[in-house]
Amino acid sequence: MVDARQLQTCLFEMGVMEEEDCVAVTGVEKFEYGQSNPTFKVWMEKRQRQGESRRTHAIVVRKQPGGKLLKSAHDMDREYRILRALYPHYPVAKPLGYHSRREDLDGTFYAMQYIDGVVFTDPTLPDLTSTQRKHVYTQLIDALSSLHALSPASIGLADLSPHSGFETRQIRRWYKQYQLSVDTPSSDMEWMHDWLEESKAAILGSHLHASLPTTLVHGDFRLDNAIFERGTYTLKGVLDWELASLGNPLADLGYFLMAYYLTEECGPLHTELCSQATLPAGIPSPAEVVSMYMTEARRKGVIPSTFALSDLHLRFFIGLAFFRASSILFGVSRRSQQRNASAGDMAEIMGDLAHHIASAGRRFVSSSSSSSLHLAEVEKERAIPTHTHTHTHAHSHTSAESGGGEVKAATSNESGNGGEKEGEKYEDVTLPAMISSKMSKKARNMLAKITWYVRERVIPNEKELLDSDGAYPKWTLHPLYLKMEKVR
Repeated sequence: MVDARQLQTCLFEMGVMEEEDCVAVTGVEKFEYGQSNPTFKVWMEKRQRQGESRRTHAIVVRKQPGGKLLKSAHDMDREYRILRALYPHYPVAKPLGYHSRREDLDGTFYAMQYIDGVVFTDPTLPDLTSTQRKHVYTQLIDALSSLHALSPASIGLADLSPHSGFETRQIRRWYKQYQLSVDTPSSDMEWMHDWLEESKAAILGSHLHASLPTTLVHGDFRLDNAIFERGTYTLKGVLDWELASLGNPLADLGYFLMAYYLTEECGPLHTELCSQATLPAGIPSPAEVVSMYMTEARRKGVIPSTFALSDLHLRFFIGLAFFRASSILFGVSRRSQQRNASAGDMAEIMGDLAHHIASAGRRFVSSSSSSSLHLAEVEKERAIPTHTHTHTHAHSHTSAESGGGEVKAATSNESGNGGEKEGEKYEDVTLPAMISSKMSKKARNMLAKITWYVRERVIPNEKELLDSDGAYPKWTLHPLYLKMEKVR
C-alpha cells in the first residue's frame, strides 16, 4: 500500500496539488483489478474558500511494483510520455505529473486525472440492451482504428520504438521474458515460439504484408481497458499504455479477438464470449469485428485498399496474443514468489494460469477450428484480387469443390474483340463463394468483369490519375481514360 503522507509530499513537489487546487491527501484506494502496475485512486481535499463547503477531489496514481523488476519492464517514464503525447488527441486521462525518485514510494510513478465512468469486465455485457452492446463495441473498434490513424511523428512519438521488425521483436521479447520467469520450460510455450517463428517467415514474405504501415499500437486493447459514460455508454477514455509501441496495427486486432477464444481452462481470463454457442444480441462475431475494423481502418487511411486480410494473418496475431499473455503471466508468477506482484498473494495462481493460456493458444493455432469461423471471410468478399489465379475451364464450382471458399466466374459467351473469347479474359477471376454462389450465371459474369476491370485497369493507373488531378482543363479527360477498356 502507498503511504498517504509520503505521497502527499511527492504530489506537492510535482506541483499536482497546486494544479488541482488541493491542500491534502485524505485517502488512497488501490484498484484491485490488474496484475502489472499498481494503480490507486487518491482522494484529496479541495482548497476551501469563503462560503464554500468542504469538497473532495480524486486523481489516479500509477506506479511500478516494488522489488526486483525485469529489465525494461514497468517503465513508468515511457508510459507517461505516451500519455502526454496522446492527450488531447485521443481519449485518455489528462496526465498531471511524473515522479522519478524510486526510493520515495518504492517505485517511480505518475499522476493523472480520474475519469468517472464504468469499466466492463464481462465482454458479453449482460446488463445492457442489444442496442447498447452494439454501441459499446462499435465505439471500441472505431477507437482502435482511430488510434492506428494517428501519425506517431505528429504527436512526438516517432522514436518510441524501431519502425521495422515489429513481429521479430515481439516474439523475441516475450520469449525472453518467459525464459527469465520460469525454472522449468513449458512445452506449449516452446511449441508456440517455434510456430510463431515459422508463421512469421510466411507472413513477412507476402508482398501484401509489406504494404501495411507502422502505427502506434496499444498492446493491451480490450474492453476492460476502456471507460464509458454511465447511462449513455459513450467512450470516455482508454487505459493502460504500458505495452504501447510502434508496430503492426493487426497486432491490436488479434489481441482484441483473443477474448473470443479464452476457454474455461483459462480460469479468471475465461470469457463468456467463448462459452456461448450464440453470442448475445448486439455483440459482433469475430468475422464482424474484422469487417468493422478493416472498413474503418481503410476509410481512415490505415489499411491500403488492396490489402486482403488472410486467415494466417489472423491466426498469427491471435497466436502472438496468447503467447504474450502467457509470458506476462509467467512474469507475474515469478514476482509473486518474490512478493512484489501487484495483487499480492492472489498472483500465486498465475503460474498455472500461464500454462493454461499457452495450452489454449497452441490448440487455437494448430486446430482447424481457428479458421472454421471464417474470420477472414468478410475480408475475402470485399477485397479486390491483386494477383492472377491459375486458369481453369469456364464452368463454376462451389467452395466444397475448390476447397478455398471461392467460385470461378462462368464465362462462356464470345466477344467480338478480334475473336478473343470473353471467358479467356475473365476466367482467372475468382469470386467469393459466400456471395457468388447465390448469384445467377449472368450476375456472376458481370461481377467477374467488374472485378477484372478494377484489378487490371483501375488499380494500375490509380496513382497517375490522382497525381494528374487538376492538370487538365475542365471536361477534358486524361488520355489514360480513353485507353482504359470499357466493361462490356
